[in-house]
Amino acid sequence: KTGLSNDNITYSWIPYTTTTTWPLSPGDETKTVWAKFKNGAGLISVPVTDTIILDTAPPTVSNIIIQPNITKSNPTITATATDTLTNIVAAEFYGDWTSPPPAPGFASSMSADDGTFDNLTETVKAIINIGAITEGLHTVWVRARDEAGNWTSPAPSKTFIIDLTPPAISGLPWTS
Repeated sequence: KTGLSNDNITYSWIPYTTTTTWPLSPGDETKTVWAKFKNGAGLISVPVTDTIILDTAPPTVSNIIIQPNITKSNPTITATATDTLTNIVAAEFYGDWTSPPPAPGFASSMSADDGTFDNLTETVKAIINIGAITEGLHTVWVRARDEAGNWTSPAPSKTFIIDLTPPAISGLPWTS
């Protein structure tokens, strides 16, 4: 038999199998599970342990900046992605020119500013290619994914303006 415990005090004994499902105590944090094994003679092993990070909360995204904010060329978008338990492993953006919004994992990729997604907090960046986007005010959403697979939801947004039209000058007297 196998005895499993979340506290190394109270054990639940179940028939031995190579894999099993075990309920963890509630709350997002690092969890420890203890196991003991009982042989046919009734002798019980010393406990063995393993840890798992239970992370059900999505990362947050903040400090979204689009530069330049009024533009006629491809602007840069940056943001800060943060998780409390597991590293940020991906980030992406999508805009109001994409309809319907893409499922998580299928929008435009962003890169970690330091080159590697390997921290609880990452500055992320990308270039917005405005080539196929209409002139005017646009909204961009940013979301991030943590190691546990949680995506930012809802994704926060920022607006920017594509202005391709030069100013018109009229009504001025011309002299030579």
